[in-house]
Amino acid sequence: MARDEWVPMLGEAWAIVQRQARTDERVFPVSPEKITDLFTAACKACGIPDLRLDDLRHLASSRLQELGFDPTRSEAAGLPW
Repeated sequence: MARDEWVPMLGEAWAIVQRQARTDERVFPVSPEKITDLFTAACKACGIPDLRLDDLRHLASSRLQELGFDPTRSEAAGLPW
């Protein structure tokens, strides 16, 4: 079941979102299942075995920590520490 989530935007992200054309009130009006399907297809097309979106979430968390971002801000954005 899909659910909407509010996520704080870091840096200039909010300004970028505001400039995008909208067909819906959501920033990305697609289902989680569709995103997973597209990501899996892209990995397969590129010959990347066994990569999950969750792997990228963990990588982003690590990189933000290396750059000195406050862990509490990253946790609020859904990134684990």
